[in-house]
Amino acid sequence: MPIQSESPTAPIIELRHVDKHFGDLHVLKDVSLSVDKGEVVVVIGPSGSGKSTLCRAINRLETIDAGEILIEGNPLPEEGRELAAMRAELGMVFQSFNLFAHMSILQNVTLGPIEVLGLSKAEAERRAMELLDRVGVASQANKVPAQLSGGQQQRVAIARSLAMRPKAMLFDEPTSALDPEMINEVLDVMVDLARQGMTMIVVTHEMNFARRVADRVVFMADGAIVEEGAPDAFFDQPQSQRARDFLDSIKGH
Repeated sequence: MPIQSESPTAPIIELRHVDKHFGDLHVLKDVSLSVDKGEVVVVIGPSGSGKSTLCRAINRLETIDAGEILIEGNPLPEEGRELAAMRAELGMVFQSFNLFAHMSILQNVTLGPIEVLGLSKAEAERRAMELLDRVGVASQANKVPAQLSGGQQQRVAIARSLAMRPKAMLFDEPTSALDPEMINEVLDVMVDLARQGMTMIVVTHEMNFARRVADRVVFMADGAIVEEGAPDAFFDQPQSQRARDFLDSIKGH
């Protein structure tokens, strides 16, 4: 459908009838989802519901069995240089920080812009320092990751993704590996990003964040999207029994 790909109003990210199996396990079942420019979509649900697989499929860290994934109306490339270019446009922040242990914080953030975007070292470092300042860790630029707290490392991971000038950011449980006191320092950076208009898909267990920041909450269970809607409507009046049961199970946590 070439008309779709030429449309300036095509969603930034669109999944159409996506299916995925791990062996006999059906982890994504006919999942369709579209995310518009500047929209913050928070994906929640019980463990094993397919949330992380959904997130990883969007930039092809997981392949899919059926359906299609479109970025700005264009099908996700299968491999090679085109896929690398598309991945550069979709920032990804994982549970584990995935920083290069032997490199300084500054080197971690400048590597992609120099190697992939072709920035000069000076320009990459200037931009990296701006981003490290923005996420509150500029003073740590010359340290290596092991010298930073988990919360600081995750904020560096966010800066590293932003350095690639992504069109959208994917967050896969970005606070689940952190101690409780470090969670808010990472969520605060994400709130700031959302306020500045970054398109975001966030897989998280942080319900207060979902209620506060999401334009839309997507509830998944057993590999399928069961329900989606505005945060207040979803949390105050969930439509499905599955969502009601889930929200009851996490009250008081």
